[in-house]
Order: sequence, then structure tokens, then C-alpha cells
Amino acid sequence: MRLSHLESVEVEPAVIRLTVGVPPEEVQRELRHLMNQLRRMIHVRGFRPGKAPDAIIRRHVGDENIRSQLLEGLISKAYEEAISREELLPLMVQRLQLKHFSEEEGLMFEADLAVCKEIKLGDYRSIRVEEPSVEVTEEDVEEELQRLRERFPRFRLDESREAQVGDRVRLRYRITPVDEADGEERTTLMTAGEGYWFPPLNEHVLGKKAGDEGEVEVVFPEDFPNERLAGKNCRVWFRVEAVEARELPELDDEFAKLAAGFETFEELKEEVRSEIWFRKEREARRELIRRIEDELLRICEVVIPKTFVEALSEDAVRNMLEQLRRDGIPVQVWEQMTKKTLDEFRKEAMEGGERAVKLRFIIEEVAKREGITVSEEDVSEYALTLIERSGRTPNELNEDEVLEFLSSARWQLLREKVIDFLADIATGKEEGKQTSENEQEAETKD
Repeated sequence: MRLSHLESVEVEPAVIRLTVGVPPEEVQRELRHLMNQLRRMIHVRGFRPGKAPDAIIRRHVGDENIRSQLLEGLISKAYEEAISREELLPLMVQRLQLKHFSEEEGLMFEADLAVCKEIKLGDYRSIRVEEPSVEVTEEDVEEELQRLRERFPRFRLDESREAQVGDRVRLRYRITPVDEADGEERTTLMTAGEGYWFPPLNEHVLGKKAGDEGEVEVVFPEDFPNERLAGKNCRVWFRVEAVEARELPELDDEFAKLAAGFETFEELKEEVRSEIWFRKEREARRELIRRIEDELLRICEVVIPKTFVEALSEDAVRNMLEQLRRDGIPVQVWEQMTKKTLDEFRKEAMEGGERAVKLRFIIEEVAKREGITVSEEDVSEYALTLIERSGRTPNELNEDEVLEFLSSARWQLLREKVIDFLADIATGKEEGKQTSENEQEAETKD
């Protein structure tokens, strides 16, 4: 698109204000293009498809709708042209202000962009990190077998037993705001001392046996889903109806059949050992990547505007709060469950978001410098895998969603290739490859 004006000013660190102008003839050309599109889409009685005059199309669509669509298209194209000419790496548009817009005057607008300023790559080929080792001990295997064993408990009714951690307890309870008469009694089944309950009756039943009663006072969170209880001080009465002792199976051949269909316990044990090995290999890979990324962040310089990082953090908080609302979990309860405050979550989201954005720019710059690319065939194939993992099919997606999956696939594949390249260098494998190639070349010459 032809621009009549383009000015770029840094109004604060890593925030660029673009002033962009589009001449009247470009506005008129885009308007003709839009009207032709609408003409093909709208069927007007008495006119052949695509032949209705502008006045009829305007009557059907409305002048304001046409103006809105025209303006949106013009700003989008002019914006792309402007950032291409200025060679900017925009992260987000912080402000967009329309200065003027008409067929006679053309278009003028301002856009404040949070941008990634020039990326200064350090000597990434000098990075050296130790590759984490992988080892599976007998203690690892025993701990995993114990966790597996705990997934297959048996419960035995014991009328004289005091509830212990892991026992199953049948409970009758009543929750009543302190200024109201006793409410309705309810029954529930819970695991003593495990999981999360509010009120925390699973903790209060510990040490109690069938017939024992208790009462506690709790203040319910302001955002508790039950409006009758939200924000109120309540009495919680309970009586233990029954205690079922948890008993775990013996680690023998019968357990191997029950847990995984193996004939012998030794077969199960070897399978557990293999699973631990694969899990530790994945963990070692993640740790190696973390070490390489830490070094990249240490030696490379990328300036990200604070406003963008804050926006990422607020998006994460907003999404998390929406998920809690859908699940009916009050924020106070979530904080107790996670042992983390909302402000701590916000800070973690800010730090994690800044790290991820910086690493993306660094990795893309390394790929550009080293000529590392991914094929469109691989991108398409992996995008289909991502779509399948999401539980959807390509036919269920609109164009924007398809592009989003393709973009995600392209980035994940590129990141993997760049990390593999850097890992070979950082752990000395690249030097080993080069030495081997030189030796083979020397032998060939001899």
C-alpha cells in the first residue's frame, strides 16, 4: 500500500509512536474493492449477482458498516506497510488514535507500539553447559511401586477405629451462618487428611471414630459460590457415621496382575524401572534446555517494554480467575490450596512471560543467523498433530484458528531445531562430530 506520510518516534524505552498517512486515492481504491466484494456477496432481487449499484448495496449494508469495514481494512494494511518499512518487531499496540478519515482527505492515524528493540546476540557458540546425567536407583523404583500400590486400596469397615490419614470416612454435617437457625443436614464421603475441602472437615475428622461429633467456626470467602454462605461466619457441625480403614495390597504377583496385567511382580518392577528411566530422560532434557536458555538470557540483550510484560501478566491472572469462576473455586480457597497469593501468581506470570518473549526473539535471531529453517510439510504435519491433541478436527476450525495452529507448530519445530543445534555445541557434541568428520576425510585421502 502507498503511504502519504510515515513518522516514527520513540516516546519511551521500547515504545514507538507511528504516525501513518494514506492518500485519498488509496482510500478510494480500497472503497471500490470493498464495494465489489459486498456486491458479490449480497443477492439483491431484480439484479444479477454482482451487478447491484452502489446505492442499493449501501442501503442493504448501511453507510456506517461500510465505513467501519473500510477503516479496519485500511488501518490493517497501512500498519503492516509501516512496520515493514521501519523494520519494527511489534509486540502489541498500546494505543490507536484516528486523526482524520474521509475519501477526500485520506486517512491519518497514530499507533503506539510496544516493540522489541534491536536484539544483541552474545557469543552463543561459546556457551558450555553440563548435560544432566540419568540414573534410576532402587529407591526410585521402590517409591514408584509404593505410589502405584496406593492407587489400589481396599477399605474395611472398623467401628472402633479412629480415623487416620487415608481412611475413608462417611460424614453427616450441617453448615449454618451464626445468625440463623440450624440448616439442613447433609452426608458426604471423604478421605481423612487428604485432598482439599472447605470447610476443612477432612482434617477435623482425624482421630475420631464412628459416633463422634465436632463443631468448628469458619468464615467463608466473599466469592464463595453459595451466596447464602459467602462472606459469613458459620458454625459447621459434623458427626462421623463410619470409618473404613485403608489397607494396601501386598507387592506380589497378584498385585502385578491387578495393577498392570503382568504375570509376575518382577515383570512389573522392570516396567516401572523403564518408565522411570524415560521420565528422567525427559526431565534431563528439560533441565538441559533450561541451562542453555539461562545462558542465552545472560549473554544476549533484548529490551522488552514493561507495559507489555504487565499486559501478559494481567492476561494470565484474568484467565486464571475466569477458570476459578467456572470451577466454582473462591480465590481464597485457591490461595490456600496452592499456598500462593494472587500477587505472587501475578509476579510469576510477569517473570515467566518476559522470559518466554525474550527467548523467542533470541532463538528466532539465532535461527536466522545460522540458516536454520523448518519445512512447510513438517509444519503442516505437526499442526495436524496439535489439532488432534486439542480434541478437534481441521474442519471444525475457522481460518484464524488454523493459522494459529500453524504458527504454533512452526515455532515449536523451529525452537526444537535451534535448541538441538545449541545443545550439540554447549555439550561438546558438535566438536566431536567435527573431529569425526575430519578423521574420516583424512582416511579417505590416505
